[in-house]
Amino acid sequence: MLDNACGIGTRSPGLAGLGHRVTGTDLGPASVARGTREAGRRSLTLPVAVADMRALPFAGTSFDAVVCADNALPHLLTARDVTAALAETRRGCCARRTPASTSRYSPPGARSAGQGDSSAGPFLDAVATVPRGWAALGWRAMSTSDHPAAPAPALAPASFSVSVADVELEADDLDPEQIVSGEPVVTGKVLWESADGKQVRGIWQITPGVVTDVEANELFVVVSGRATVEVEGGETLEVGPGSACVLREGDRTTWTVHETLRKAYHISY
Repeated sequence: MLDNACGIGTRSPGLAGLGHRVTGTDLGPASVARGTREAGRRSLTLPVAVADMRALPFAGTSFDAVVCADNALPHLLTARDVTAALAETRRGCCARRTPASTSRYSPPGARSAGQGDSSAGPFLDAVATVPRGWAALGWRAMSTSDHPAAPAPALAPASFSVSVADVELEADDLDPEQIVSGEPVVTGKVLWESADGKQVRGIWQITPGVVTDVEANELFVVVSGRATVEVEGGETLEVGPGSACVLREGDRTTWTVHETLRKAYHISY
């Protein structure tokens, strides 16, 4: 299966966890690197490639399934680019199968009322010129009205508490290319994850050393240990017991860990 425009790995690890052999592609090198790390944290293998969704580096019919989901297509702002991306997605999919592409956007009425995402406007205008050619590319346009309403999401697990200092952590692979100096060891424990994999809460620990990272949207509170976090082009953060820190998705950071640091975190993808 190909996850075309996989981003930082929102879907790919979940698909791999279901037993699919997934390959991810994205235009951003930092994004695919993050996707690999997210898969590694779940002990999963995710081959990735830096690629433009309009010109995939694979032979035709290489995959049993190709998905292009969420807000990937709205990044393309002309009908020609949208058509090229759809054609490439169709080309990469086995002739016996049907590729799947979804997009999230607000309806035009909501945008005009100031309630939606105005960035989707050019994409909607472009797509309006495309559907007549979709059938020739092997696509069938559908909307959410083609399906019965989805069941209500399951309730979150019951409320609970843990002693952060006493939780037994599990080995968490650290990419050797991230290590600047020392022999830091990373461990962690996911305490809760949403069904769609977009919200993760847990505990994470790193021993002394210097490492680099590309961050997700994260709020964490340090329970023990100390570190200096240098944000490329931004501030240098000194964190220790009781520090609450907010990291922005895409920030490139260098962590100098002075004392083994343990934190409780919430990550949003």
